[in-house]
Amino acid sequence: MIALLGALQNELSGVAKSMTVDRQAAGRPWHVVQGKFAGKTILLVRTGMGKDCALSTTEYILENYPVTRIISFGFAGALVAERKVGDVVLCQRLYCESDGSDRAIYSSDADLLALAAQAMKDREFGPFT
Repeated sequence: MIALLGALQNELSGVAKSMTVDRQAAGRPWHVVQGKFAGKTILLVRTGMGKDCALSTTEYILENYPVTRIISFGFAGALVAERKVGDVVLCQRLYCESDGSDRAIYSSDADLLALAAQAMKDREFGPFT
């Protein structure tokens, strides 16, 4: 099952409007909705803002649902001055630091990354490389 994670409800609302809900679970600050989107069973997860919220929510879903892939998405304002509103950024690697000492590197699933890149090109979302 694919889990779609976003920090804020505004980031998830487009998907939420297009899915049928089977069940929900909530804690502080997270909210998990399991249902169907485009004929597939998914989890739509609001993590809350910040590294600690993202970490605890991700641990919760991995312990309680048969998640095979995670897609994290959301607003990323002002990270790079050259980016404009509506730009889409796909990453090959995610670098995470925990308490300033350890650095973990997570690689994106190459097949999902290629599908996302192709979808962006097919939909002509503007400049995309």
